[in-house]
Amino acid sequence: MTQTILHIDFNSFFASAEQQANPFLRGKAIAVGGKPGERTIVSTASREAKARGVKTGISTAEAMRICPELILVPGNADYYSEVSEHFVSILKRYTEAVEIFSIDEAFMNITDITHDTLDALAIVLRIRNDIRRELGQCLTVSVGIAPNKLLAKMASECEKPNGITIVNSGEEASFVAKQSLGAIPGIGNSILRHLEERWGIQTTVDAQRISVSELVSEFHSYGNFIFNAVRGIDTSPVSPNINDPKSIGHSTTLPFDTTNNALLRSTLLLLSEMTAFRLRRHNLSARRITLTVRFGDLSFVSKQFTLTSPTTDGLIFFETALSHLLIIADSSPIRLIGISLHDFAPNSIQLSTDKKTNRRTALLPFADRLRSRFGSRIFRPASVILSPATRAIGGFRAQIPR
Repeated sequence: MTQTILHIDFNSFFASAEQQANPFLRGKAIAVGGKPGERTIVSTASREAKARGVKTGISTAEAMRICPELILVPGNADYYSEVSEHFVSILKRYTEAVEIFSIDEAFMNITDITHDTLDALAIVLRIRNDIRRELGQCLTVSVGIAPNKLLAKMASECEKPNGITIVNSGEEASFVAKQSLGAIPGIGNSILRHLEERWGIQTTVDAQRISVSELVSEFHSYGNFIFNAVRGIDTSPVSPNINDPKSIGHSTTLPFDTTNNALLRSTLLLLSEMTAFRLRRHNLSARRITLTVRFGDLSFVSKQFTLTSPTTDGLIFFETALSHLLIIADSSPIRLIGISLHDFAPNSIQLSTDKKTNRRTALLPFADRLRSRFGSRIFRPASVILSPATRAIGGFRAQIPR
């Protein structure tokens, strides 16, 4: 039976996420990858930067020479992970057959929920609309629709940014024949050189003329892959990522080293709530907490706490770690705060003798639905609004005076 596979790939993911988080970066040439003068490379360039010649992988110094107005933004791994998790949760509303290929791309097998290409296109349009509404207009995706994973991935590269490319069943070989050999995933520069030196092959059409026996003789088992790939043949399944995480956490580097108790409290509360939200999305509870603190001299201290019973409540995580954080702050100004959860159990509602706690527990599922639909900024404690740890999908981080 012919399959219908999607490959969904964010466009300039890190840079687009930063532009979504900070409206002042929108429409400007930005690159994620460090600060001026540092020996770092560009991990992602925005569309505007790419249009000026800035490419992924070049040094930030070279990028600044190419585009003097370029704005360099340091990476924010926790924020990107949060956006990626939300992205995956959107995809899983349609099918559980979702394979996370990297932080900004995924495969979907929608064979069971489609009848034809028109059905597949309708699903893609709904997914793109969900992403735009829930993650923001700056975060766009390119999508490939094809009978297998190889073709779906190649198709998603054809129309960027924000494009949709369809490869119908029966068009596999003709579609690949129009692509360059280097555009086929799994055929890298060394293979390209070898093909040219051995047979003078420079195009996909040239490669389609080589027999499987010749390729196997030259490349052994990899020859079978090359023979199939240049014809658009791929039998690899979409393998859902079903492994539970070993830990879930968030951390943030403060805009300045501080011992300010109010600032540390609000930051820890926000990190605890963000981490608890991710925990609940995995349908897990946790009984062990790790608090990590880094000081201005880059030394750090880590403390672990075990709860009497597992929970999903961020307020409990916060209250457990808070007193230790304030004691640590007395010794030296703090640069970074991190909290992570471990020792997981299936999520279950734990009733308390305290009515206030029970009311809060009952409220959490409704708050999570709001966060899942409108972003993490929509529901949070009032005391964290000005925290420097605030990383919002729909707004920029506030800078707090010392």
